Amino acid sequence: MTNDRREDILARLQVVLGGVPNVRGVWRDRGVLKQSMAPAILLLDGNETRQTRVEGRGHTQMPPAVFTLKPQIAILLPPRDTVQNLTLGGVPQPIGPDLSAYRVAIIAAVLNDEQIIWMCEPNGLTYDGFTTDMRVGQELGAFGPWMLFMFSFNYTFDASQLVA
Repeated sequence: MTNDRREDILARLQVVLGGVPNVRGVWRDRGVLKQSMAPAILLLDGNETRQTRVEGRGHTQMPPAVFTLKPQIAILLPPRDTVQNLTLGGVPQPIGPDLSAYRVAIIAAVLNDEQIIWMCEPNGLTYDGFTTDMRVGQELGAFGPWMLFMFSFNYTFDASQLVA
């Protein structure tokens, strides 16, 4: 644990995501991944925003405040053999059920991790949904199928605890 709750949450997420079955690796803030690395999880730091109102309190230093961290977590799967997206290496493995299985594994891993729960405010950990390339208007499987998860982590930020 560091003195930066945001970094602690992101570091723990990387460890937790590393335990998702059948994933070849978890990369944080990495640019381009190669198809040969899939299935892989990409963890991007995302956004952080203040939730607590701190204006008009006559303080000289920022008081502790609740912030929301919204990292981006993507699962990248290998492309299927044909445009029908039903086989992988000649073995039946359709994309839809594969994405659904990873969805369950990732959500369960993140939402049930005791350390992440402890680092968040009460009721401060939520799953906000996902987006995928399996929809109209997207190139289906350009890299391979992917799914991007949205979670929110509310935690207390206390500037007085930061050490440069």
